[in-house]
Amino acid sequence: MNTTFHWRANVTNLLSREFMVEIARHLEPKHGVLTFNTTQSLDAFRTASDVFPAVYRYAGFAYAGFDDFRVDAEVSRTRLSQVQVHGKPIFEAEDFQASGSGAKLAGARLEPAQDLLKRHAAPAGVITDANMLTEFRHGKRTGIALLDRLLPPREDVLIRDR
Repeated sequence: MNTTFHWRANVTNLLSREFMVEIARHLEPKHGVLTFNTTQSLDAFRTASDVFPAVYRYAGFAYAGFDDFRVDAEVSRTRLSQVQVHGKPIFEAEDFQASGSGAKLAGARLEPAQDLLKRHAAPAGVITDANMLTEFRHGKRTGIALLDRLLPPREDVLIRDR
């Protein structure tokens, strides 16, 4: 899912515990993975962790499932090299060279969400249909940097990794 900003109206419909429980009911227990854009919300990672035992972060995305689905870079490279669309591979051999997109994807590190949540001082809560946490915790954000600076600081948003 490529959800909209976590603070937008009605986004609770896609980030709540109740919605994730419903998604979990439809996932293949051993191989199903929910992937969604958290738009850097710690609450979204916390909520996924409340529903799924295996939750990982890559950039601003959460990857959630029932088992540890991570694989090493070589297995990932092999699998990626076999992916086809309309009978044609999506990656060429040169894509797996050091700076190629295939190599970057194969070597991507998925960080456990629990490590992410421990690293940030701000408390993360579970988003529910009843509390609509992401929509009302800190008020609306405009997306316009100058205006956002006038609003109180947001401690629930991920600090960019250095």
